[in-house]
Amino acid sequence: VANGLIYLIERVSNNAVIEQRGNLVARNQTNGNIVWSRTINHTHQSQFGATDTENLLHVGNIAQAPVIAEGKVIIPTDEGIVAFDALTGTLLWKAQMNLGFDTPTLTSINFGLPNPQSSVTIMAVALGSQTLVVTAQDGIHILALDTGAEIWKGMPALAQHRLRDPVIVGDRVYVIETDNDHNYQVSTVN
Repeated sequence: VANGLIYLIERVSNNAVIEQRGNLVARNQTNGNIVWSRTINHTHQSQFGATDTENLLHVGNIAQAPVIAEGKVIIPTDEGIVAFDALTGTLLWKAQMNLGFDTPTLTSINFGLPNPQSSVTIMAVALGSQTLVVTAQDGIHILALDTGAEIWKGMPALAQHRLRDPVIVGDRVYVIETDNDHNYQVSTVN
């Protein structure tokens, strides 16, 4: 919530397993009316060989809420990180990277049971340095908040698995490292 607007990703499902679509929406905080909405599309090759235009908002196991900072609404997509103007919805920048999203499958749906990966966060803002910290497939990326330009990229020492849930404390970034067996440990980067 910022500027009297509520920012959210509204998803509409035609088929819970095969296809989901979503929009980044800014709603008036007082009456709930849509102020602006962005459908983010791209074309990709499906595993069955067909080329489809599909929503860029990923529907896998990342549950990242939009990040609101410095007049921007920032979201993860299949192609990386995208920032929009918070008041108008105008696209400001894109930072391409492999975030390492998993494609939803019957085994990951878990039939309503709690899924330990269902609430993964991949972004955190450091307002003091005007940067965005992103955990991706290849490690931690630090982006300039105003342009999306990559300032730094790397892995914590001894990290071997997927990183997630960044938390910034002072000049350190703490992340959770998890393997496929859902074993967790905390790693840090200065």
